[in-house]
Amino acid sequence: MKNKSKEQQNIKRQSLFNCLFDEVVQGTAVGEDDSKYILKEQQIITFLNVPWELEKVLYLGYLVCLDAFLFIFTFLPVRTLCTLIKMLGWFCKKILFLQPLPMDKGLVCDLFRLLILSVSLVILSRVNISMLYHLIRGQSVIKLYFIYNVLEIFDYLCLSFGNDVMDALFWLTIRNKARKREHLSLLWHLVLACIYTLIHSMVFLVQAICLSVAINSHNKSLLVVMTSNQFMELKSYLFKKFDRINNYQVVARDIRERFQYTVIFVVVYVRNMSQLEWQSSHIYDILPDIILIIVSEVLIDWVKHAFVTRFNGISASSYTDYRFQLYDDLLNPALYHQTFSNRMDMMARKILFIPMPLACLTIIVFIEVCGKSDGVLRQEMLLKFLLLLEMVAFNTILYCIVLYCIVGSPNSEV
Repeated sequence: MKNKSKEQQNIKRQSLFNCLFDEVVQGTAVGEDDSKYILKEQQIITFLNVPWELEKVLYLGYLVCLDAFLFIFTFLPVRTLCTLIKMLGWFCKKILFLQPLPMDKGLVCDLFRLLILSVSLVILSRVNISMLYHLIRGQSVIKLYFIYNVLEIFDYLCLSFGNDVMDALFWLTIRNKARKREHLSLLWHLVLACIYTLIHSMVFLVQAICLSVAINSHNKSLLVVMTSNQFMELKSYLFKKFDRINNYQVVARDIRERFQYTVIFVVVYVRNMSQLEWQSSHIYDILPDIILIIVSEVLIDWVKHAFVTRFNGISASSYTDYRFQLYDDLLNPALYHQTFSNRMDMMARKILFIPMPLACLTIIVFIEVCGKSDGVLRQEMLLKFLLLLEMVAFNTILYCIVLYCIVGSPNSEV
């Protein structure tokens, strides 16, 4: 009763002047329990560190995709030529009734790769890119927005299906025991791989044409719609539950998207500049739109991963674990002795990246561009392209090895 009476007296003593005075001079105190505020500070630090750690993983994964992509243009033709020479020697020994050495099945896989690539290129060369461009350009913005979204869905479905098709084809090639049933199954898988590569290449081709239409349109409405479509990714990721394994799959998808966008933008840029007769004044008309899409994609990736880690309690060190896992796979001795693939291709498979459809798109567009150029310009472009491929391939391998030696190899698994 006495305590209540004292409280009532203190309340009665409070006047308007005292209340205003307390509001002006009173301080702020955290309280005795600081653990809650320490946790909030750690969350803010993690939120700010995630973009930097994410870019390290994306850059290393980008190099892996780049090396696997360049393998199609550099080492695959050389390995295929060696395969043909060895097969010729094998048949000559067979004709002379000598006992030939068993054929290396891994070299046959390289021959299948070149065969799949050649079949897809022959069929894609029948497609009139200019007619397809004007057909897409004549559609409304809503239709093009719908087409672009459908293409992104087909891209992901083709990647998931194509990875299994390629693995099954090469596995059947390795374990083939000269049985009629297995030969027939191998033939069906080869046809299925050609169909997959053709469809996925067409998806990339139409996607590149849609981007070209968006860049070349005067009102830029389609470009704005396609850029705003990237913000819809936040809705599909921020309201889902993720753990470290699922987050790694999201990182792998971002790696693929960033590399695919790079190749498609290069293709669009080269084709548009060839249509404009390589006039330097038109560079400033094309590059701002491409930079806008790239910057928006990077910002969306930063915000997406920052909030995913915040909402799911994932630390920024998880991205370091992802990066070191790629380092360990890069110098894993088992990948150097793969029977039907090289180590970079096997690493690219882990992030669900298949370079052959993008290679088909690049070759088709460069064939069209070189066909419209004169002889001197064609030889100069081809020489620069080959030199660029060789330099980038060497720098990619050298950078990854040096970076691995500097950082070290912790025992971490994803």
